[in-house]
Amino acid sequence: MTAQSKDIAQELIDAMASLAAVLLRESELLRRMKVSETAALKPNKEALTERYATLALAVRRDPQALDRLAPARRKALASVAKGFAEVAQANERAVKGARDANEMLFRSIAQALGATDSAAQSYTRGGKTPATRSSASTRPVSLNARL
Repeated sequence: MTAQSKDIAQELIDAMASLAAVLLRESELLRRMKVSETAALKPNKEALTERYATLALAVRRDPQALDRLAPARRKALASVAKGFAEVAQANERAVKGARDANEMLFRSIAQALGATDSAAQSYTRGGKTPATRSSASTRPVSLNARL
């Protein structure tokens, strides 16, 4: 095992562990519907993701680097990688769940706005009802950014 192989293995372990911790926190916040609090995690998540991607690319360029690791080090790396993959999958599900909940909320709002159009009619001075808005017309809507 070379010093470079050992270093990249430890760097990968550290990067995956750090990124997994951020992903776990993000998943927890999303499950608790505290979406706005996830914004604070973004800079660290992006930096750790970039670091992990850089290291993964380095390993792909030199696949024998992992073969040169001592069996115990290779086993430790594989174990951390497995745990990281599980955390990443759980995070993906949490992000999808939050996205789906937001889409459902917006669809409900759009449907509610559409339903009020037909009920909110009055007569004009000529005694006729005005033309109803089509469901495709635009309507002003203001949403709180904390949603």
